[in-house]
Amino acid sequence: GYIMEYNFENKFVETDETIIFFDNYINIDSPKEKFVIISHLSADNLAYLQQATLLAKTFVSQNLFLLLQKLTKFELIANLNLDLKVLPYGFAVSVADSKITALNSDDGLWGSMALYLEHDHQKLGYVAKFDIHGIHKKRIKAWKKFFSQQKLDYLILGYQDRDDSDNYLSKTGQLKNIEKTLEQADSTQIYLEMTPFDPEQLVKIDDLAHRLDYQIKWLPGYAELISYFKQLDFKEGSPAATDKTLIQREAQAHIADDLTISSPLLAEDGKIDFMNNFAYPTEAELKEILKYIAAKHVYFV
Repeated sequence: GYIMEYNFENKFVETDETIIFFDNYINIDSPKEKFVIISHLSADNLAYLQQATLLAKTFVSQNLFLLLQKLTKFELIANLNLDLKVLPYGFAVSVADSKITALNSDDGLWGSMALYLEHDHQKLGYVAKFDIHGIHKKRIKAWKKFFSQQKLDYLILGYQDRDDSDNYLSKTGQLKNIEKTLEQADSTQIYLEMTPFDPEQLVKIDDLAHRLDYQIKWLPGYAELISYFKQLDFKEGSPAATDKTLIQREAQAHIADDLTISSPLLAEDGKIDFMNNFAYPTEAELKEILKYIAAKHVYFV
């Protein structure tokens, strides 16, 4: 049988019938069938999905498809190509001569996944981005256990040194900061900059405001997005991204100075900053993960 080849630099797997790209598409002149798997939200991945014609059959997770559908419907992102295939969680899906299993993960935004690929008895695990200190630790634990049980030949992980993540603020920390500010504020107006790519946090902020008798004046698209995602059960045991949201305390008549809580979402190049409030594992945490999964070969992307 053909040995599965993983191109470390360009993030694709090539077998005798197909080329499967992970979060990346390169125009390779080849008669083989081409597939792209989008494992998480990023500026590059979003740009790829906004092309008029997708250059290969493209897969996303169930949750990411749902979010992209709603963001498009509520006009929070423009020109999105929804000609996508969905990978169900926990089921092996045949993609040409390989089988791919999507596993739910958490990278601080909505819809990220870990991937397990099997071809001719060779086994590969891929996770581009994950937050082991996030609010869905059980998801990380589950795919780590799954990878460990498969006895992987290859493990491909996204990893960056954490020196620049000292200002990391967890989701829970962010909510506590907002709560403290709202409780202490004499002000009637607070501006928040929030991303629509994290509907879970938007719902929590909306619930927090209601509990403290604040009425949030969401922009129309955000209000619809929050209303939709409030129906979902979160518990587990685009320029619009930078629009300011106004919180007003209805009960008070006087107007004090504005307070600003901001989390800038545009990077210097004008792209949406998907790295905000995200931390890669420390070196010690990473060593522990690698020891536990115990793959024969490990690559970092």
